[in-house]
Amino acid sequence: MDNPSQNHPDLAFEPIVLPHSGIRLPNRLVKVAMYEHLSSIFGGPPNNYHFALYANWAKYDWGMIITGNVQVCHRHLTLGRDMVVPKSLTESAVAPFRRLSESMNGKVSIMQLSHAGRQSSNIIGGRLPLSPPLAPSAVALTGRSEGFMSTAFHRLLFQTPRAMTLEDIDEVVDDFLRGATLAWKAGFHGVELHVAHGYLLSQFLSPHVNLRTDEYSCTSTANALRVLRRIVAGIRRSLPSAFILGIKFSTENTSSSEESRALDYIRSIASWGLLDFIEISGGDYSNPEFMASMPPASARQAMFARFSEKVSTLLASSSGLVPLVMLTGGLRSPALCHSALAKGQTDLLGIGRGAILCPDTPGVYRHRMVLRASDTAPFGEEPDTSGFGNWILKLLPRISLVGAGTGMAWYVVMLRRLAHTRSGTNLGRPSYGVSAIAGMWLWIVAPELNRENLKSWAGWIVGFILVVFVAATMV
Repeated sequence: MDNPSQNHPDLAFEPIVLPHSGIRLPNRLVKVAMYEHLSSIFGGPPNNYHFALYANWAKYDWGMIITGNVQVCHRHLTLGRDMVVPKSLTESAVAPFRRLSESMNGKVSIMQLSHAGRQSSNIIGGRLPLSPPLAPSAVALTGRSEGFMSTAFHRLLFQTPRAMTLEDIDEVVDDFLRGATLAWKAGFHGVELHVAHGYLLSQFLSPHVNLRTDEYSCTSTANALRVLRRIVAGIRRSLPSAFILGIKFSTENTSSSEESRALDYIRSIASWGLLDFIEISGGDYSNPEFMASMPPASARQAMFARFSEKVSTLLASSSGLVPLVMLTGGLRSPALCHSALAKGQTDLLGIGRGAILCPDTPGVYRHRMVLRASDTAPFGEEPDTSGFGNWILKLLPRISLVGAGTGMAWYVVMLRRLAHTRSGTNLGRPSYGVSAIAGMWLWIVAPELNRENLKSWAGWIVGFILVVFVAATMV
């Protein structure tokens, strides 16, 4: 059916009200969080690259814009270059975050808050070399069963974590509350809590990672969700009711029991009546679908759409303030977005990498849907994976995290170029494979490599660490 007027003609562009905060979104298109890698190597506040990037997106008709993850603990970065919540919310510490919210030019803006937990890497994770990260239990991160090289790679990159004490848990709750307060003081409309992709809050929900036997165990839904509920309730108590609060939630969907458990979690979370939206995604560092360069081919090509539809059906039968559902992953074309809304799989459309390939995705979507509802062409030109650089990587031992990270690296480089384009410099498109990985890590205009730092030993140390890390990643 080519005429969109015959089937939900402009549903993506119809306003929708967030149930708890009462904030009205002008449309259903959301620029979701992505890995940005724009801050200083050991983390820090947003900088001119962030400001230019988000000012670029703000020029277009996005219904809501969510930042890349902001780590609530400076000792638990992902792969470095994360924005980090400052330890003290002084005016000078809040100022860069306020400038970031102001760069979005009045758009509904959300700060994503995250804690990496056991997925905080060695060397550049924000800790001393032999200091382990925190996790619910002392369970090491491992990859798929791909042989010796994969095992060695994960052991090199990730330490076995230390099981959290009750005091550690209290501190993490306080860190998230401080992050939400930062967002409010800086002028953001709300926050999204990262309960996905294997980060700390999702680790408490996994019986494979959470082996605790206390009140934070996985022996019951209430126990597994206790940390998250403390954070959500604390934010609602301390900040205005109009402050938007959502979560990013993922499921592995590798078995019916895991799916059933995930739906039980969502049913319980929705019953709190405290959230505005739940974003559906999937994967973690052990099974990194969320970092893959392109979604696997399928009739819908929209990852996690099946689970999102089950969540939507579940919440439709709930009462009270029911959060909206946002589907993220694989919504690469107007037809896929139109289909997801028309089939009731989601309330909101989460667009990530499409927003890099085509910053004006809303405008392009509107124009192309008017012409043809069955338009399956991607919003923007996707990376060419047939080049020499990717061919070299295929000769190396298979490590899923490296393969998925190659796609992530390409988009990180492209994202930086998008920030440069704001200033009138068109730097073109990067190559894929080895070139993209090198471009991501060997960033010659990185914030810490300014003229002052290059004159000091710190600049040389940082440069050495980057070279070592790139070499370890590419081996």
